[in-house]
Amino acid sequence: MAATIIPFPPLAADLAADLARQRLARALALLNEALAAQREAIGAWRQSLGEFRAVTGELGQSLGAYQTTLGDVAGKVSALNQQARTLEQWASQHTA
Repeated sequence: MAATIIPFPPLAADLAADLARQRLARALALLNEALAAQREAIGAWRQSLGEFRAVTGELGQSLGAYQTTLGDVAGKVSALNQQARTLEQWASQHTA
């Protein structure tokens, strides 16, 4: 009486291929999620750059106005300095 060997069906290869497909599908899904997050981050970054550009433009205008004001103050201080020197010379001439 000889023993009859019944071979297992070739499920191991099919199972391995199915597992590989599932892993690939999960990897692709994660990649798609990462790409969507990256697109969102780039959009937010571009919006921030636009806001930064606007704010720096306003800052430039503000600094220009400040520079003009400082120029006006410098002119007034120079005129007052000249008047003070004139008064100093007059006082020196009249007190000596």
